[in-house]
Amino acid sequence: MKESTYKRTIVYNDLFIDQGSRRKGDERNREFWQAMDGLHSRYPGCNILVERYAKEHFSTGIGEDVRIICSSPGVQKMADHIYDIHYYVVPISLSVLGDGEKEDAIAHVLRNDVMNP
Repeated sequence: MKESTYKRTIVYNDLFIDQGSRRKGDERNREFWQAMDGLHSRYPGCNILVERYAKEHFSTGIGEDVRIICSSPGVQKMADHIYDIHYYVVPISLSVLGDGEKEDAIAHVLRNDVMNP
């Protein structure tokens, strides 16, 4: 049987992001990540890609969401259901910017979403 892939990737420039805020988000979404790990374990022949991308967020100006791409339509439907019931869009904070402007940094990160150039 061909080995499948289960990959998590970040598709935005996360150099400006405070990693502590991302870790809090990962903790908040622990059930989501556990459910996705379980889904891959149950369907080992399916390729699953989870892309973390930046989007506007009302509380901090920027947040992290995910999109899931599966090679099987049936598994995609299950993954979408997992997202709907377990995923929480993570408000993320910028790291210390020095002389930079917060709005400029947020705009930069949002532009670096490779799916929305």
